[in-house]
Amino acid sequence: MRIPITMPQLGESMAEATIVSLGIKPGQTVRADQDIIEVETNKAVFQVTSSCDGEITEVLVERGGTYGVGAVLGYIEATESEIEKRGLGRAAEAAATASAETPSVPLRAEDGADAMHGGPDLNPPVWATGQYASSTAALHVDKRLPAAAPVVPTRGAGHGGGFLSPRLRARLSEAGLTENDLSAIGGTGTNGRVTSDDLERYLFALAANDVSPAMPMRLSVADAMRRSWSRPLATVGRLVKLDALLAHRAAAVDPKPGPALYAVRALALALTDDRQSAARLIGNKLVVPKSIDIGCAVEVDEGIMVPVLRKVDGKPLAELIAPYRALVEAARKRTLTPADFAGSIASVTNYGPFELEWATPIPLPDESLILGLGATRKHPEWDAEIEDWMPINAAQLTLSFDHRVIDGGRAGRLLAKVVSLLEAPDQL
Repeated sequence: MRIPITMPQLGESMAEATIVSLGIKPGQTVRADQDIIEVETNKAVFQVTSSCDGEITEVLVERGGTYGVGAVLGYIEATESEIEKRGLGRAAEAAATASAETPSVPLRAEDGADAMHGGPDLNPPVWATGQYASSTAALHVDKRLPAAAPVVPTRGAGHGGGFLSPRLRARLSEAGLTENDLSAIGGTGTNGRVTSDDLERYLFALAANDVSPAMPMRLSVADAMRRSWSRPLATVGRLVKLDALLAHRAAAVDPKPGPALYAVRALALALTDDRQSAARLIGNKLVVPKSIDIGCAVEVDEGIMVPVLRKVDGKPLAELIAPYRALVEAARKRTLTPADFAGSIASVTNYGPFELEWATPIPLPDESLILGLGATRKHPEWDAEIEDWMPINAAQLTLSFDHRVIDGGRAGRLLAKVVSLLEAPDQL
């Protein structure tokens, strides 16, 4: 009997995944729980496993294709005893009644456009004929933003108060664009409204450039930043002296904690006395976290991942080194699980390795704070005893925050506490 191989739900927000590699082919024997297909979501790479022992009879997907949750990726032929053993009777019945003529189809931008038109367009717009026809193929890209992600409408001058015609909306969907992309287009319609012809001229001009689909990771970062920027954000900063920290690190046994981990621990301790600063404003209520879990920004190919260290306030610095390194390694290998990303109340990012002294990092949509650590530099400090300037090692710390939740004074006091802890690393 046939058992379908389906795209699993690999995370709460997951709607689809892209096939990275296929480890199976028709006629191949597999065992239960064997890794058979590698897929990539907008956060990590996961393995789809076989549900039972058996033989692969069909593979319905292709490498590089994007498929929704629940899509049938292929079929396994299994014995009745194996199906009974694994409790797969219902899946076998469903496979038996399903039409073998209906394969899984990759999600494409064109599919959304067809659904919106509801059939052939009897009055094709200008892009379907004439000089703009070549732009269509060049700019058909996968529409891989999360299905539930809200769109922030473009308002104001040049967009007719945000009105979009049904035809323009359909064309945006077909081209894999959002309303935000219209901000680059000068509208020629009433009150500066962008028309479908304006969009086609824009797409035609874009087609003269190098156009390629954005990777899922890049789209995930873009979507998170779009949602984060919907809030009023502000940044405060101050200098932190690092000589004591550098000496403390030099004296530590291997593996030594890095500067970012010192900052993670300092932020967690500072928040133990002021959890209100890490609250989230949801509706008309402030939600204060019970556990101080801190995200750690890690640069990976095509973007940033922010795995979470748990209960950082309750673990001394030395006990955080191993789990921190494990999270960083898993992030770079793209083997993090959805649980590794969830529930942080604030994040830390170290932009010092890029020789940046100052930056304004943006907190994630479900966080109100992010602490940034700049590059270490020599700074002069007045020594009153010898009445002369002496060189010290110091760096700029920045704290970006949701201004709806806290004000500059509170943010400044929180940052001052972080600085005092970093300058007295024995307390960490």
